[in-house]
Amino acid sequence: MEEPQTVQHSIKAQSNREALTHYCLFHLFQVILKQLVDAAKELEDKNIFHRDIKGENILIETGSDVPRVRIIDFGLSCFVKQRSLYRVFYGTPLHTPPEWYRRSCYRCGPTTVWQMGVVLYEAVHARDFDTERFLSKKLSIKKRLSTKCRNFLEACLTKVPEKRPTLEELQHHPWLR
Repeated sequence: MEEPQTVQHSIKAQSNREALTHYCLFHLFQVILKQLVDAAKELEDKNIFHRDIKGENILIETGSDVPRVRIIDFGLSCFVKQRSLYRVFYGTPLHTPPEWYRRSCYRCGPTTVWQMGVVLYEAVHARDFDTERFLSKKLSIKKRLSTKCRNFLEACLTKVPEKRPTLEELQHHPWLR
């Protein structure tokens, strides 16, 4: 038996609204991540290592047409020298970069890029990120993300820190353009 025309139109309209909502939400994530990467790059240029960039440490000002991102809580931050290697982990344990588990050390740039990936992962998956679960493949990146978004996320969450892009390279990533 065929559904009445009005129900079919209602379902199609609902589907279109969901698609539009989904599109708007992902566009908002792009805007926020672009500003977050720019802010992290500005900190890096000033030799500041935040060490704990995560959703809870990001304020989003919504009083204008375009949201504005602010990084907060510099309690764990430090000034960094070129090529500094850190042997004591400060930050959110669930977001620890994989190099910490393998080498018991980490660097500013690759760790900050890892944190960009963690923030985006939690936003697009609407769930908490856990490095150990990710490394053991108990967490994965959704296949339904756009190719550019997925590529951005995979680049940030590359297990080998030397293979992760720099913040400057992220600024030029096609997903943020």
